[in-house]
Amino acid sequence: MLLFAESTRRYIHSWMIRLLFRHPMEVQKTAEEYLALVPSAGFRVAPQSISYPYLWWSREGLGLMERVLRIKPAAEREETLINLVAVKPAL
Repeated sequence: MLLFAESTRRYIHSWMIRLLFRHPMEVQKTAEEYLALVPSAGFRVAPQSISYPYLWWSREGLGLMERVLRIKPAAEREETLINLVAVKPAL
């Protein structure tokens, strides 16, 4: 079983992370790329085992638009985090 939680390229390339951390930007993947990577390593991922938390600290401007101005985030967006549970079948 694989428990997977990772920040995506959208979050790692944000101004806040660039300012505060030294992170190898070129290695970070999008949520879709991670979803392709896990099965390529032999794991099965059920659709109900995937979540995309959109936490305030992973949003552009720390989510101030939503929390202060009450502006809802866009329904269509590039995900900033991905969590999943994957299972590797027995041989």
